[in-house]
Amino acid sequence: MAKKQKRTESYKPVTSRQLTRKEREKKTQRIVIIIGSIVLVVAIAMVIYGFYDSQYKPYHEPVLEVNDTKVDMDYYLTMMRLYLQGAEAGEIETIARAIPGAIINNLLIIQRAPDLGFTVSRDEIKQELDDKGIPDEQAYKDVYASGVLTQMLETEYFGKELPESVDQVKVMAIVVDSPSMAQTVLDGLDINKQFFELVDTFGIERITNERSGNLGWLPKGLIERVLGYEDASILEETAFSLEPGEISQPVYDPNITKNGGFWVLKVTEKDGPDNCRVYGILVGSEIEAQEVKAKLEAGEDFSSLVEQYSQDENSKLDNGDLGWMRRGYTPNMIMEQVFDLDIDQISEPIHDVTTVTKGGYWIIEVVEKELDKPLDEEMRYQLINEDMMNWLLEETESSDIENHLTDTQQKWAINKVVSEIDIRGK
Repeated sequence: MAKKQKRTESYKPVTSRQLTRKEREKKTQRIVIIIGSIVLVVAIAMVIYGFYDSQYKPYHEPVLEVNDTKVDMDYYLTMMRLYLQGAEAGEIETIARAIPGAIINNLLIIQRAPDLGFTVSRDEIKQELDDKGIPDEQAYKDVYASGVLTQMLETEYFGKELPESVDQVKVMAIVVDSPSMAQTVLDGLDINKQFFELVDTFGIERITNERSGNLGWLPKGLIERVLGYEDASILEETAFSLEPGEISQPVYDPNITKNGGFWVLKVTEKDGPDNCRVYGILVGSEIEAQEVKAKLEAGEDFSSLVEQYSQDENSKLDNGDLGWMRRGYTPNMIMEQVFDLDIDQISEPIHDVTTVTKGGYWIIEVVEKELDKPLDEEMRYQLINEDMMNWLLEETESSDIENHLTDTQQKWAINKVVSEIDIRGK
């Protein structure tokens, strides 16, 4: 008997039309929930990003890197609040631009003072800030630490390198550009004219002119630093050789920098009366100029004398060639005298007060003299501060420093801080 075959039915997927009403509602509900969840996630993400972009990111963007230390905008804002407190409206931008430099100096002092044996502990910093009610923020910690370390360095390191006392002379002085002018000054002193009167009329050197000839007390071995001269050996030697009340004879100093110089000019070509090609040598004194003129007239090579004597760097590049000059368009009116020269004629020394050269004649009077005199406190501070700044400059040059602060960031920071604190004249 044959087996009864099972009836097989093919399976067909249920279409949406075959779903019951309840099932369709459930499906729709699920879709709505999924879409709603996505919208909510996106909304939350946008809120978070908006907060990050407007409230977090601007404060945590790096504005400076000093070796391994990074400084963010929040730190910069704290420093700006500190420095701008009580400032006037017209000072804001200048102060703001100086703050990165102050931060760099503070951090370099903190980083490099330990190399010289000076440190300040975290506990000491925290205690000091707590005592003064200052917020426990990194910027304030660094300001305090750098201040303490600076004081240590100034008193216990740089200050110890200076003598407590040293031989000193109190000096009046003037620098002139020729022996004849020096004699005029000496004659004036003989008829009881004062140094300040003669300096105003005849002085050609910046520092003595600014002080009306009164250089004050000058400590032996420190004169260059006190006055800012590259080489004060002749001034020092002359001053310490005199007794109080003595006035020196004119003393030539090839190292003194002064206003004015003397040109020796030569015309090599002409194109009519108002155009000529000029060669020149600039020297520091009339005596040198006469010496150069005599050598040229004796047939010595112009380019060799340029190399030997000239203090004008531009002319030295081309063996003294100053190029073509046109009447009325020379570098200064002094040069107009060149159009009166014939070809190959050498000019008389031409005094040019618009240039700067080296070489002049000292006339020095010692007013007082004292052996082993204590250094003046203001002078001592000046010298210590100079040493400190030179040390910081060396550390800056040997450090890896990056300034990321943009003008846009700085304007944003200024506007924010100015809206928060009291600015005079705002």
